[in-house]
Amino acid sequence: MPPHLEVRGLERRFGATRAVADCSFSLARGEVFALLGPSGCGKTTLLNLLAGFELPDAGEVLLDGVSIGDQPAHRRGIGVVFQSYALFPHMTVASNIAYGLKRLRGAERDARVAECVALLKLEGLEGRYPAALSGGQKQRVAVARALAPRPALLLLDEAFSALDRNLREATQVELSLLLRRLGITTILVTHDQREAFSLADRIAVMEGGRIVQQGPAREVYGQPVSAFVHGFLGTANTAPGRVAGGVARIEGGIAFPTPERRDGPIMARLRSEDVRLSPIPTPVHGDAPGTVALATFMGTAERYVVELAGQRWVVDAAADAPVLTLGQSVFLEFDPARCHITAEGA
Repeated sequence: MPPHLEVRGLERRFGATRAVADCSFSLARGEVFALLGPSGCGKTTLLNLLAGFELPDAGEVLLDGVSIGDQPAHRRGIGVVFQSYALFPHMTVASNIAYGLKRLRGAERDARVAECVALLKLEGLEGRYPAALSGGQKQRVAVARALAPRPALLLLDEAFSALDRNLREATQVELSLLLRRLGITTILVTHDQREAFSLADRIAVMEGGRIVQQGPAREVYGQPVSAFVHGFLGTANTAPGRVAGGVARIEGGIAFPTPERRDGPIMARLRSEDVRLSPIPTPVHGDAPGTVALATFMGTAERYVVELAGQRWVVDAAADAPVLTLGQSVFLEFDPARCHITAEGA
């Protein structure tokens, strides 16, 4: 079965800057896909190319095997939820939802609006104007408006960034259930890895206009292809060191076996949740203790900052683990397989 959406080699240049560079991916019908990366990496520009708000300098977009590159935005059958929601302030909730239904007659249009109102739990708000809505209500109206024409593809551009954390997480759960219930192919743009992981079947990490890695979230997180991906997805500790004879030695007297066979200087990277703290030396961790310099309760974890040989290590321990005290001596412990090693400076 051909992919529902296929993106081939999309490029967009602004002068000498390649905002989007040779981006390719494909989605099955009903799949939720996240474009994840820092500000300025090209993810919103890529979304604009898919929506038809901008034209590419190269590449092609196919929907159900048909190129849509020559079609204007309003004819592509794509729904968009903007970061600002872009609701019309002079229109009621019902009128905003009905905006894209001009081809439907009165009764059919009213029925479609009522369907979307019920779908997004907006009953009782149909006559209100956007100024009288909360942030969460505005977001649901924006989603309802995007879904009302029954688009073939839904695009979400930082659609949760204006919501506070608790409301954002609750809304993500509701939307995830809704998207799977409707089976609508969706692409979301975000800089928030938790949002991407909670909503998407697959993620694509972008850097400098390029997709540098894509795949299921668990795979990308656990098997990063570069130092950038490793550092962007989670809290990364970095320590210089050297590989010699299949053994990596990093600052603090820590030595461990590594599959890296090229001798020379390295940079070792470990995520905060992959490091454990031990009150006694263990085979992997050397004989130089670190000192607990800071302890912060994070709710689901206790975060420690440990100073060792001039390095600061951030360690997330389970909330039910024994609590360490400031100034306590500890030794670092980790699975060498979880350590990401690159040539120094990479």
